[in-house]
Amino acid sequence: MEGDILVFETATLTEALGLGEKEHIALVGAGGKSTLMLTLAGLLQRRGKRVLLTTTTKVSQEQARKAPLCVFTTKEQDWQKRCFEGLDRHGVVFLAKALHGSTKVAGIDPGLADELFGSQHIDFVMVEADGAAGRPLKVPGPNEPVIPASTTLVVGMAGAEALEGRVDEALVFRVEEFLKVTGAARGQKITTRLSALVFVKGEGIFKHTPPRARKVAFLNKIDLLPGEAPAHEWAERVLVLSDDIERAIFGSIKQDKFYLHERGHGGTL
Repeated sequence: MEGDILVFETATLTEALGLGEKEHIALVGAGGKSTLMLTLAGLLQRRGKRVLLTTTTKVSQEQARKAPLCVFTTKEQDWQKRCFEGLDRHGVVFLAKALHGSTKVAGIDPGLADELFGSQHIDFVMVEADGAAGRPLKVPGPNEPVIPASTTLVVGMAGAEALEGRVDEALVFRVEEFLKVTGAARGQKITTRLSALVFVKGEGIFKHTPPRARKVAFLNKIDLLPGEAPAHEWAERVLVLSDDIERAIFGSIKQDKFYLHERGHGGTL
């Protein structure tokens, strides 16, 4: 790896993620994607940004309705007008295709997300592009994640509570895929190296990332760890093992505390 790894405690989540003025963000992996989406939307809303939230998979109705307005493309003929008016009025809108069963909403086509990102009415499109069934760690299945082509930033996530646990269905979603990608054995301890491999392997969390999109690895919920040393070790491993992950951050959305590891051209760790 060229250069040193620089470490910072960042003031805000937006600073940690390195957001520009207009972004199409895809959230993949596990460990708090929905919380990140809603928290980040609130921060951007307070900066006067218009933020469209959506999914290309399925999310809970509860999550979708936490936005000030939820719009369904198959239910309303003038859904686009209502969506844009909602963004002007509220700053944040959740867009879905339709209700899915009694507890979920079905996501939109990724091509529609691309089309909407090109609109002048929208500053940020944020897509939950993956599901993890509530587990803190996952490796995607054959058709996952579903990331729109115009995505500018992919945030891959994992929950810190998986560290030092065991490779099993309680902590890992799609265990068989996890074993193939990492070379781990079922029941093996989840070390910082194993959890880093989930991010850096081609069939791991960042699978299907568009060529021009930036990649940020995010280990959330460090408030569940006894100390921060394992998280620092995880972040360093991610950057050492990867050639194209822009930055590795860890922290706690709940506690609003974040650390950033990124490549530099001087200084020391």
